[in-house]
Amino acid sequence: MSQELQFAVFSFNRGRFLQHCIESIEQFAPGCPVHIVDDGSDDADTLQVIADVSRRHRVTVAARTGAAKHGGLYANMQSALDIAQPDVPLCFLQDDAQLVRPLEADDVSAIDRYFAHSPKAAFLSPAFVHRRKKAQPPDALQFDPVTGVYLPRLSSQTAGVYYSDISITLPQRLHAAGWQFKNAEHDNERQARAHFMRMGILHAPFAMMLPWVPAFRGKHKTLALTLGEKRSGCGFHPIEPMTREAVAAMRARDPRIFPCVEDFLWVAGRDPTALWRFNGLQGHRDLKWLNSIEMRLRRGLAAITPVRQGPAP
Repeated sequence: MSQELQFAVFSFNRGRFLQHCIESIEQFAPGCPVHIVDDGSDDADTLQVIADVSRRHRVTVAARTGAAKHGGLYANMQSALDIAQPDVPLCFLQDDAQLVRPLEADDVSAIDRYFAHSPKAAFLSPAFVHRRKKAQPPDALQFDPVTGVYLPRLSSQTAGVYYSDISITLPQRLHAAGWQFKNAEHDNERQARAHFMRMGILHAPFAMMLPWVPAFRGKHKTLALTLGEKRSGCGFHPIEPMTREAVAAMRARDPRIFPCVEDFLWVAGRDPTALWRFNGLQGHRDLKWLNSIEMRLRRGLAAITPVRQGPAP
């Protein structure tokens, strides 16, 4: 695989996940440029991983880090976009994602065909869909035979129809629209909706977020999130790479069969029939309520706490 796709990977204090993500790219998309943007990690293991991968790939450590829900993610995505090769598709990945199979010539052709046939297209998802969120049959997705991708049907969803944090974009197309990443996923969804068509989803995805992953909110972990992650068994649960036979079957399937993660991927040591969840609060309504209260208290305290001034010059 040559430089027909470039990757930008965003990290914060999850060294084991970052290493796994980078190794999956090196294994399944060898030769593709990789740019890691770290959001100011201070964890010793993560810093060691960053030092190691910097010998093979470009690494940028953010000068400013954010305290929003996703830290400085969107500022980091903007910086990666600004220096990416403008005419080469750019794949955004988070450190808790991985490639699950080899990137092949058919995949590059599918990406190029989507952008060539759709001048209003800006984002294309390389990830499998989660049945409970986006792929309720028969009407959640529609297959476009011209471009060979799925398109989400218009719905009341506030995110994931026009934009996703894990996606492939054409940098020059975003630049031409004056795109600047906003600091919240739903704001980026609205921005994408104003400028572009619905986000495509590959018929044969090649990437996925790991399930049951420890997370941060504003670089902090609330008590509710800590309890939820303990209940859910959150930790490092890498996805098993797809076999050659499984990839061939996925490519040959009827397009009416959606690319649901529950049907095509599995995690060693986990019940394959269990629901895939992507943060410790999913499925715990009581803890979501507690988390909301704690986050409001944090914001309230931050608003009334005086900013500490530095020493006078």
